[in-house]
This record gives sequence, C-alpha cells and structure tokens, in this order.
Amino acid sequence: MRESPPELDQLLGDFPPEVRDLVRRCRETILEVMPEATERVYRGWRGVGFHHPAAGYVCAVLPADHQARVGFEHGHLLHDPDRLLEGTGKQVRYLVVTGWNERFAEVLDDFVSQAIALR
Repeated sequence: MRESPPELDQLLGDFPPEVRDLVRRCRETILEVMPEATERVYRGWRGVGFHHPAAGYVCAVLPADHQARVGFEHGHLLHDPDRLLEGTGKQVRYLVVTGWNERFAEVLDDFVSQAIALR
C-alpha cells in the first residue's frame, strides 16, 4: 500500500484514533480497487478525494466525530438493494462507516467498482 499524503495525517490529527483507523481502512480499500487513483486532501471539505484516470472524481472519505463517511459523487446511480447509502440530494450519496469488518470492506469495494463503471 502506498504511503498516505502528509496532509492526511494533519487532517486526521484532531480526530479520535478509531475514526483515524476507519478513514485509513476506507482509503486502503478504495486504493485496492483503483490503485491508479490519485488522492487529494481537501482541507475545506475536511476529507480526502479520489480521482480515477478515466472515471474522474469518484469518491471522498470524510472523517467525523465518531464515524467516517464515504461520499460518492454519483451515488444516486449506484445499485444499493440494502439501502446503505444515505443522502437526499440530486446525486451525492454517503456510506456511513461506524465500524469495520470483512463484509463492510466488500460493500465498499462493490460501491467503488460500480462508481468507476458509471463513467
């Protein structure tokens, strides 16, 4: 796994260890699905965004007090039979991360794969 950008460590410094861990696990899973992605820390959003060379901006991981959220730019188009994605806007949907297990990693993997295929 590639090193995280130093700006990410700075961003996560104000969050509890469990939130930092969730963000890092989400990041690792996203980069496993799209290793060619570029990542950028957005201080204004307080998150890290992931861009695919062909699909463009795909998603971002956003830390919060007791959770992390993975925001999908075109989340309204993702197949979500279990209704795991949250949001009522026109296109962005969020996967709320409060804990980590193998099943959750598979769900995130699937959503990222779908998001890339949309483009």
